[in-house]
Amino acid sequence: MSLAAEEILELSEQVLRSSNKMKGIEAEMVTAIALIESSGNVKAYRYEEHLGEASSGLTQLLQSTAKWLAEDLSYDEYELDLYQPASSLYFCAAYLCWLKTYKSVTRSDEFVVRGYNGGPNGVNLEATVPYS
Repeated sequence: MSLAAEEILELSEQVLRSSNKMKGIEAEMVTAIALIESSGNVKAYRYEEHLGEASSGLTQLLQSTAKWLAEDLSYDEYELDLYQPASSLYFCAAYLCWLKTYKSVTRSDEFVVRGYNGGPNGVNLEATVPYS
């Protein structure tokens, strides 16, 4: 099942409105990540051989990253089911929030979106260029 851009944007807005923890993250950014990562496919799956783990769901987040966000950083307002569109968008936004103030420094939107794909230490990788 795939969602259109408008559906993802509407759901992103709902998720962000319903959360007490999302600060400074725009629904358009979350939507763009979902479209880049999965083209709107809520069942998207990509094995990351170099990590020995798979990215899954609408926003192609690693299960371990979502678990870390929920358990260690208390982003626990949604279930850890990345195949549920709202949960996938929630954990995407949570990760973007964390990147926004990585190492207690306010980061640019470019750092945040490139860091989403390459991690905070991979923002200058060639693979993250499509995110800028």
